[in-house]
Amino acid sequence: MKPRSKIYVTSDVPQTCLDTLLQVADISIWESSDPVPRGELLIAVRGVDALLCTSSDIIDKDVIDSAEQVGVIDCNFNVDQDKSPLAGKIVGIIGYGSVGKTVAERFLEMGVGKLLYSDLHPTENPEPRTESVNFERLVSESDIVCICCKAMKNATHLFQKDVFKKMKKDAILLDSYSKGQAINYSDLYSALRENKIYAAGLNVRDINQIHPYKTNLSALHNCYFFPFRECNHVWDMRSAASASIARSVAATLRVRDNQSAEVCER
Repeated sequence: MKPRSKIYVTSDVPQTCLDTLLQVADISIWESSDPVPRGELLIAVRGVDALLCTSSDIIDKDVIDSAEQVGVIDCNFNVDQDKSPLAGKIVGIIGYGSVGKTVAERFLEMGVGKLLYSDLHPTENPEPRTESVNFERLVSESDIVCICCKAMKNATHLFQKDVFKKMKKDAILLDSYSKGQAINYSDLYSALRENKIYAAGLNVRDINQIHPYKTNLSALHNCYFFPFRECNHVWDMRSAASASIARSVAATLRVRDNQSAEVCER
């Protein structure tokens, strides 16, 4: 029986990508956010049939020579910003501290058109580049509103029915940090059910956390609780890109295996 193919992956990838690859091969992964050290990479690619890497990895002659039997190399995990569904969208960020800035960077990588933020204290020369606006303008202009600050005592239930009325009907509300304190969940449930806003994503860091209205909200088609193992939502372009790459790699390995089998039969 022919041994299974081997694939080396240089970074974390969505689970759909791994599920597809595991159908045709055994996988080894560099489990770190840092790039694979040069020496480690040269050793890891020995004997692999496919290499999945990122644009930050240096794949030169030495790496290719070390991976003598590699049949396919794919390093395109970047989102095409011109084709991203976020192209031209306005993202509003509530709170522009370390969390808000990190979220802004991720949105820019996905090709958003404009970033707005609202905070108690405007940041001088903010990086990444965003525009400081008041809360009312942010919620009324943004296609995606992301809460990136802890709710203050005088700002609990910042998002309630009057605010939902000001938001765009196709707006998405994301709560990445407030731990539920910034939202009136009864009003959110009504807004989602009555299509006053398009969708909501709510942060649940502790799976045992008692979340207000979670049972009712979970029944809605347009409310998601994070972190999921994977969302596979229409906005998850990295998942879509990696799934496409995985299918291509799997198809290439299948063709090669079939050709090898035909040669052996002859």
